[in-house]
Amino acid sequence: MVSVVTLVAHVFFATLAFGFVIVGDFVLSAVAASRDPRAIRVAYGVAQRAGPMVGPLFGLAILLGFTVALERGESLLSPWLSSRMAWSSAAR
Repeated sequence: MVSVVTLVAHVFFATLAFGFVIVGDFVLSAVAASRDPRAIRVAYGVAQRAGPMVGPLFGLAILLGFTVALERGESLLSPWLSSRMAWSSAAR
């Protein structure tokens, strides 16, 4: 039986990590389009400080995902899981 806490934590951290990346890209794009040098410096400074959090969030989500797969009795080499991991790696 899959632990609900593990599954919810996996979904939460994966969504949070993707959210950081997607929202950050949209914000940086909008700020860059403004052509305001001060706003660009501030926004990119914030992104440089917040950016290093994304990797550990993805890492935690991946570890929790492996845990969920193992709790379900899935093989970590199953086609659906392997193709999903390959697609996620290629998307970055």
